Amino acid sequence: MEIVRRTFERWNAGQRDIDPEVVNPEIVVISAMSSTTYRGFDGLRQWMAEIDDQFGDWGLSVDEFRDAPDARLLALGKVHIRGRSSGVEFDQPMGWLVTFAEGTVIELTTFPDHAQALDAAGLSE
Repeated sequence: MEIVRRTFERWNAGQRDIDPEVVNPEIVVISAMSSTTYRGFDGLRQWMAEIDDQFGDWGLSVDEFRDAPDARLLALGKVHIRGRSSGVEFDQPMGWLVTFAEGTVIELTTFPDHAQALDAAGLSE
């Protein structure tokens, strides 16, 4: 939980550098919102850059953590975003399913719906 919490705090503060002690070089990021898969550090950078390009402001907040099978952690919360072009602000429920390997994040899957995230993690409400 602490790794995810610290990483989200860094992202919220605008820090986009990747900590190789936290993130596995083989990381896979799966965005359910865009149906896109990003691979490795370059993919992670691309994913973050695309978010920054689309949104003038964005911040992640986690309300609940749940242990999930297969060395995974589910974080449920929301993302507060403001469209870069439109200026429209809103809160989007989000779920983040994080898979760990040897103490680092090897996979991150995002879900724009808590029920979807719980289902993917093999958990129930």
